[in-house]
Amino acid sequence: MSTIGERIRIVRKMNNLNQQQFAQILGVSQTHISKIEASKDSPSQKLLKSICIEFNINQDWLELEIGNINQSEFSDDILIKDCLIKTKKYLNNASKQERILYSNLLIQFPDLIKSINITELNNTDGIDDYLTMTLFDILLEIMKYTEYLNKETKKIKQTENIGNTIDDIFYISGTYISKITDKLSTIRDIFLGNE
Repeated sequence: MSTIGERIRIVRKMNNLNQQQFAQILGVSQTHISKIEASKDSPSQKLLKSICIEFNINQDWLELEIGNINQSEFSDDILIKDCLIKTKKYLNNASKQERILYSNLLIQFPDLIKSINITELNNTDGIDDYLTMTLFDILLEIMKYTEYLNKETKKIKQTENIGNTIDDIFYISGTYISKITDKLSTIRDIFLGNE
């Protein structure tokens, strides 16, 4: 079993970053990253959450080496089959409220996608594919942000030092909001022809 420092090094190298670049993205010093990777320092929960958000890393894998390294995997080859199997499995185990929400989303989603008219872009330079993936990324970020806020709200009730907890929530919230805003800006630039 690897140490958390070794797993952080894997994330950094997987993204082709040196320690200085990695530290800069995360808003910490290169020395701190170096010490963490050498198991001389322990990363804070805030830093671990930032790594997971910034590099789409599964927090269970990063902290405990459980599951896959990435939050989600996308494969064109098995997309439809995988989607149908996961949908059926989810609906079989879902609560009534989850079934209602999930079913309504599934029913409305095709019309929503058609109304965007992504296929009318018909670019040969790959912008339409890029736009599709950016829209998908925004949806994922919003869902991850909602999940994060839900978990943290439940934790507040059990926390004695509410001030620090709320500060952490605002810090991580800012990261999510910044990523969502950047992606929305990219979409705006594509539609306005600035890309």
